Amino acid sequence: MQADAWDGDDHVTNAVQPMRVTITNGSKQALRVRYGDFALVAANGHRHGALPPYKVEGDLLQPMMANSYMPLVAPAFGYRRFYIAPYFARLYPGVPAYVRGYPLYDPGYYAYYHQAFVQSIRPTVEMLGRAMPEGVIEADGQLSGFLYFERADPRWTTLTFRATLVAVRDGAAPTGGAAFGEISIPFTVTKVR
Repeated sequence: MQADAWDGDDHVTNAVQPMRVTITNGSKQALRVRYGDFALVAANGHRHGALPPYKVEGDLLQPMMANSYMPLVAPAFGYRRFYIAPYFARLYPGVPAYVRGYPLYDPGYYAYYHQAFVQSIRPTVEMLGRAMPEGVIEADGQLSGFLYFERADPRWTTLTFRATLVAVRDGAAPTGGAAFGEISIPFTVTKVR
């Protein structure tokens, strides 16, 4: 996790907190990547969930990407043995889609957090191309890209990046697979003059 890795448009860092995240799956099971599994947490317990930069609609079993997005032929996120969530397949035509029937979409999460994103900033093509998409990382796979969070309260001096690790089980119940761990990375917030 790199909190200061954004080297793109300065307007982005004025509106949201982009963080480069790299996940290497060294386990023997597939790992779910879903925005709701990531958060920045303040010392007082206040939680900022990762903001989905895309608008996805529909229900749990039939999510659809909003039609307003153009395909990204050369996305700027890195991956190996990664399968994109099926509702992103149209956006990333060169990335294989995960089609084994595992529910990745969380309609309630998208309804709330995507709205929070667009109230902060309208996602740019650069932001979309560098964003870490939802999907599944197979064993020995890797995914690296940016997650976007709401700006933290400037009075907070410490935050913790949290990632819940959830194993994918094909044919799992709609609530998903089994959580098998959590990563917590505390960091100090400094003001840049």
